[in-house]
Amino acid sequence: DDDPFPGMPPRHDNPIDLLRVPCIVQRIVVRGNTRTKRALIDAELASAASATTHEQLALELALAKDRLDQLDIFKSAECSVDICSSPDAADNALDVVLNVTEKGTHTISTGTYMQGGEGNAEVSWTVRNLLGNAERMQGNASLGHNTRSFGFRI
Repeated sequence: DDDPFPGMPPRHDNPIDLLRVPCIVQRIVVRGNTRTKRALIDAELASAASATTHEQLALELALAKDRLDQLDIFKSAECSVDICSSPDAADNALDVVLNVTEKGTHTISTGTYMQGGEGNAEVSWTVRNLLGNAERMQGNASLGHNTRSFGFRI
C-alpha cells in the first residue's frame, strides 16, 4: 500500500465524501457564557453532540445555532469544530467550541407621540435572561392627558 499518511482516514477525491466520514463529538466547550445556564445551552446542542458523521454534525450545529439565536439572549453564537485535543481520544473524535456573547439583561425605551389631539408619553422595558433560563419579562406604561395604560408580560 502506498499510503503516505498511515493511520489517517482514506483520501477522497470528492469533497462531498468527506462529509460522510464518521466522527464522534468528544466534548463541547462553551466560551463567553456568564449568565445563561449551561444546561440550557447543552439542551440546544444535544442533537449535535450525538452526530455520527461530519455532514450530520454540520447540519445539527446549524440548527442549534438557529435555536440559540431564536432565544434572543445572545448578540452572537458561533460554532467551530476541531480535532479533539485530548490525548486519549479516538482518531475520529472532535471538539465543538461554541463562542457566545450574551446580550445585556435590561433594555429601556421611551417616547412621546400625539394621537387624537392628545399628547402621550410612554416607556417600555425588557428584562431578559436575568436568571439564566432565557426568561423574558416586559412592561410598558403610557400616560396622556385623558388616557393611561400599563402592561406587564412574562
